[in-house]
Amino acid sequence: MEFRILGSLEVHAGGRRLVLGPREQKVLAALLLDAGRLVTLPRLVDVVWDDDPPESAAKQARNSVSKLRQLLADDGSGPVIATDGAGYRLALGGASLDAQVFETQIAQAAAAAAAGHTGEATRLLQSALGLWRGPALAGLTGQAIEAAAAALEQQRLAVTETYCDHLLSLGCDRDAAAELGPLVASHPLREKAAAQLMLALHRDGQRAEALALYQDTRRVLADELGLDPCPELQQLHQQILTGDPALTPSRPASERSITHPAGDPPVTPPHPAGRGTRAADSPTPTVVPRQLPPAVPHFTGRSSELKALTALLDPDADTPSTVVVSVLAGTAGVGKTALAVHWAHQAAHLFPDGQLYANLHGFGPSVTPLTPAQAIRGFLDALSVSPERTPADLTAQAGLYRSLLAGKRMLVLLDNAHDADQVRPLLPGAPGCLVLITSRSQLTGLVATEGAHLHCLDVLPEHDACQLLATRLGHDRASAEPTAITELTRLCANLPLALAVTAARAAARPHIPIAALAAELGDANDRLNTLDTGDSTASVPAVLGWSHRQLTPQAAAMFRLLGIHPGPDISLPAAASLAGISREAARVALGELTRASLLTEPVPGRFAFHDLLRAYATERAQADDSPEARDAAIDRMLDHYLHTAHTATLVSSHYRRPLTLARPARGTIPEDITSASQAMAWFDADYHVLLAVIALAADSGHHVHAWQLPWAMGDYFRYLGQWRDWVVTHHSALAAAQQLGDPLALARSHDGLATAYIQLGQLEEAQAHLTQALDFCRIAGDRHGEALAHALFAELLALQKRWHEELSEASMALELYRAIGSKAGEAFGLNQVGWAHGQLGDYHEALELCQQALELHREVGSRSGAGITLHTMGYAYHHLGQHAEATDCYRRALAILHESGYRYQQAYTLADLGETLVAAAKPDEAHEAWREALAILDDLGHPDAVQVRARMHECGHAEDR
Repeated sequence: MEFRILGSLEVHAGGRRLVLGPREQKVLAALLLDAGRLVTLPRLVDVVWDDDPPESAAKQARNSVSKLRQLLADDGSGPVIATDGAGYRLALGGASLDAQVFETQIAQAAAAAAAGHTGEATRLLQSALGLWRGPALAGLTGQAIEAAAAALEQQRLAVTETYCDHLLSLGCDRDAAAELGPLVASHPLREKAAAQLMLALHRDGQRAEALALYQDTRRVLADELGLDPCPELQQLHQQILTGDPALTPSRPASERSITHPAGDPPVTPPHPAGRGTRAADSPTPTVVPRQLPPAVPHFTGRSSELKALTALLDPDADTPSTVVVSVLAGTAGVGKTALAVHWAHQAAHLFPDGQLYANLHGFGPSVTPLTPAQAIRGFLDALSVSPERTPADLTAQAGLYRSLLAGKRMLVLLDNAHDADQVRPLLPGAPGCLVLITSRSQLTGLVATEGAHLHCLDVLPEHDACQLLATRLGHDRASAEPTAITELTRLCANLPLALAVTAARAAARPHIPIAALAAELGDANDRLNTLDTGDSTASVPAVLGWSHRQLTPQAAAMFRLLGIHPGPDISLPAAASLAGISREAARVALGELTRASLLTEPVPGRFAFHDLLRAYATERAQADDSPEARDAAIDRMLDHYLHTAHTATLVSSHYRRPLTLARPARGTIPEDITSASQAMAWFDADYHVLLAVIALAADSGHHVHAWQLPWAMGDYFRYLGQWRDWVVTHHSALAAAQQLGDPLALARSHDGLATAYIQLGQLEEAQAHLTQALDFCRIAGDRHGEALAHALFAELLALQKRWHEELSEASMALELYRAIGSKAGEAFGLNQVGWAHGQLGDYHEALELCQQALELHREVGSRSGAGITLHTMGYAYHHLGQHAEATDCYRRALAILHESGYRYQQAYTLADLGETLVAAAKPDEAHEAWREALAILDDLGHPDAVQVRARMHECGHAEDR
């Protein structure tokens, strides 16, 4: 009997094809995909009906299994569908499955290649690929089946590329080209296949076709992913252009045939193995990601769970058939992360391409869950993808991430996931990787659609719980009081978090009998519960309450107040202000909390809570501290961030006028920031904290902080292009300003929103907010704000190409800046008026005004202002036909803007530099400038990317012609 899934599902017995009903086909497909392994009844239901099963689904699935048993029945040597507990297991017996034959021949080919028998390996791969009759499981629908079919297809593509590698090494160039042509046409983003086809065409004398293929691949990568070809593909392109002899095969043409692989194969010249290749074919990366957290000390038990995870692996499989996804689910504190990290370290050697890790912050009282885009950005960083090469939208980012992992053996650990939607974009698309997920949710959506293996963790068995305490306390101490150890584990409900905290406190008091510790823990059932274990005498709050009592008063106070902080982490200076103590005292308290396992220090100088501990600390603060003490701590915390952010923005920007801040609350010690680089580093480290603090200020009625903090972050938003966060925070600021009825606050909030909307290209919203800003500036008598509003109106009009009106608004802004004696504002205004003159064709006037602006910028020390002005001068020189002068101005501007981190202005300058280089007959340099601009704009999600991409295509077509 033969089963075939590499094409439409077919069953052949005794020379005839068996006829199966639609439901039986899906059930059989599920059993064949996991042949030899248990397939649960719920899994069969999901495969057949996806998310909409009828009430009788389980019964119908059982009936389908019965029908299959009757169809497949033979003399006992064939396949058998056995009932196994909660599901079924298909044993093939003497029957064959084409997918298994495919894998066997691939493994044999790998062994032959490793032994140096390339010809034999090539024939085996040719035979394996010949098993395919079309798309896997063609004609069958359903999420689970389609996902499995997609994984098989990715495996086929990887094997085809390996097969073509062997063909090229044997000099069978035409055979390789014939195989690769359809593959590249249907999968144009597979850079390795494109490189193989380029090499085959070049060797076969089709140099022009090889070069044309490179241009096609380059355009598709730019259009689909916003990326350049990988360095290896670019190098091959140059080798073909220069006729590098290293690309010429050593074997004579008469011998270049798969049927004549006599002798040892020639050495294959290096060729690119781009994103989406097997690790064995790829150049060794400079850094292999090893992101696993440190190994868990004193890990005990979980032997059955460890075996279950290990059973998912096949360390001898050269070409895994699927992406393995496993979910560890259970209540908070049950030890999901500890188990995942411990097993990951044990299995790390099976994943030579690296291990990726992300804490998704899915569950917590105040920490915002990590978005898929943020997680992927972190993974791309680990995979050495620079921000400039990162696509702008999530779909393209996920595509790039999956391309980089295709064909590799990598372990991905996703910790503390919230739901299936948060995880799906982070799943690799090709076989070879294993994804291990921890979550309080069972993530049944992943189990149903992605075939994830679910492991629900319970509390530790009594033996393992006692062993954990004995390991932590010392076996001599534990063996002296075995009854007390058993009682202590009972009071901890065998919950790993409770056991760990209890052991830490007991270890700190080595001279107290364990029985006394157990009695003390048993007396703590009057404490508030954050997690009820079902036993009123043995709960996590009781353990944490006891631990809290053992702290010094200063550390206990710090612990409680940290529950007020919105997170996700806190620096030592901020913790000092929160508690109203010196930084040295804060350092001592935080150190005590860290040693007591009540706090972690994920990076030096920054401290974080386990989410249960944060919730417990919050309740302890509400129970033990007066409302006045909690309010005073919030005031100190808000003042710390406001005064530090205010100083940071004034240090890093020369044109912003300081706000009139209230004196910080007593006990607040703002951070001392004296340089622009120090300011940017502080904003980088505390960016997510500041967003959370702004939300807290808005929610708690601290209206002054709620509008002043977003104002202080304005330049940081601008430098990094964080327009969406700018809009969200400034809407909170506007609401707070409206509550205050303060015209100045309203003016600043409106002009902040206008600035963000201008950058987003939402000009109607920008104009409405600017009109309001100008009105409130006049009411408040804020002439500096009035000048800024006119300058923003000029920027808005420039985007609409209303140049005369722009000149008028810019001139009004300049007059106001001069009237109030703001040299930084005057420099800004001179440049803006100069730009307007340049747009109107008065380039000499533009240069004269910009020269004045440049001198003022240098006088006040505004580096970013000087960079913007040099851009304007480059534009004027370009239109005067003085291309060398224009290029010089643009490049000087770029050096300054790169140094200051002003990313959008860098992109704008690069785009105009490209125009000058085209005019100077330097198209290659122009395209390079545009590519750099496009990478920045795509990363920022800015609409100007459309214009730059169109310009690249326009000049590219002209160049081709």
